[in-house]
Amino acid sequence: LMSNFVQTQFKRADATGSIVSNLCISDLKEIIIPMVDNGQENIAKLLEAINNKMLINNKINDNLLAMAYDIYMYSFYGKIPNGKLKDILVEADKSSVQVGEAKQSTGEYPFFTSGSAILKWDTPFVNGRNCFLNTGGNADVKFYVGEAAYSTDTWCISSNKNMSDYLYLLLISIKPELNQKFFQGTGLKHLQKPLLKNRH
Repeated sequence: LMSNFVQTQFKRADATGSIVSNLCISDLKEIIIPMVDNGQENIAKLLEAINNKMLINNKINDNLLAMAYDIYMYSFYGKIPNGKLKDILVEADKSSVQVGEAKQSTGEYPFFTSGSAILKWDTPFVNGRNCFLNTGGNADVKFYVGEAAYSTDTWCISSNKNMSDYLYLLLISIKPELNQKFFQGTGLKHLQKPLLKNRH
C-alpha cells in the first residue's frame, strides 16, 4: 500500500509534459510519505511479549520433563523387571501417509515423522497420550498429548494400563540401547519391533 501511494506521488511530481521523465530535487521534497503510527509499535510489543511467553513455556516444559525423568530413574532404575514391554504396549494403526505428502499440507494437527521435523496434517489418526518412534535411521522418541498424525515410517504406540507417561520415560531412558540393540540392518537401520516388544 505504501509503495503504491509513493508511486502515485512520483507520477504527480513528474507530470511536466516532457517526453523524457525527469524528477527534480524540489519535487522530491514535496512528496508526502505516510508516517508509522503507534499501532504498529503496539503490535510489535505484543508479538515480542508472546514470543517471550513461548520461550518461558518451553523452559518450563523442559524443566518438567527433566523432573519427571529424574523421578522415573529414582523409582525404577536398577529394579528387577516384572514384565515385558508388550504387556503394556498398544500399537496404533500403521499410517499410509508419506512425509512428502505432509510437506504440502497446511492442516492443524501435528504430523510426526522419523526425522526431527514435526509437520502438519488435515486429520488426526490418534488422540490421547502417544509415543512416536522412528522406524528407520537413528532411534528417537517423541511424546504428544492430543490429536495427532504420523508418517508411514513412524511407529505410534501408547499404553493399555494408563502408563503412557511411564512408557515414554522408559523409552527415553533406554534411547542409547534402542539405537544399539533394536536398530539393525546392513544399509539403513530399521527398528526391530518384535525385539523391543520382548524387552524386560
